[in-house]
Amino acid sequence: MSANYDVVIVGGGVVGSSIAYFLSANPDFDGSIAVIERDPYYTASSSSLSTSAIRQQFGTPPNIAMSKFSLDFLREVGTRLAVGGEPADIGLHEPGYLVLATPERAEAQRAKNRVQRDMGVDIELIEQADLARRFPW
Repeated sequence: MSANYDVVIVGGGVVGSSIAYFLSANPDFDGSIAVIERDPYYTASSSSLSTSAIRQQFGTPPNIAMSKFSLDFLREVGTRLAVGGEPADIGLHEPGYLVLATPERAEAQRAKNRVQRDMGVDIELIEQADLARRFPW
């Protein structure tokens, strides 16, 4: 292990690991990288203790684009991180989100939905009456 690195990343959770991955995958970067993580098994880290949910129900294009990129990456991560031809299994589940709005916030939610659809997000807008029929509980 070297004592000198071109880049030192503190924290090996989802953000730190992503930085290390994309930096090392960049053909224009030929430096060395160290990831410093205090939890070697990731059992007590913020990333592993999170709900691991990825939502795209944002109202601004940059946030939507970042979420879409992340989800697309995670869908392909098994192939990208394969070892010896064996794809990595990260246990990705996509249960979806249910975002509710009060009558006062409904139009704002509709506006966000339009932006999300324009950006190619697989999303469904369900009005109150349809929601009650589909999910009577």
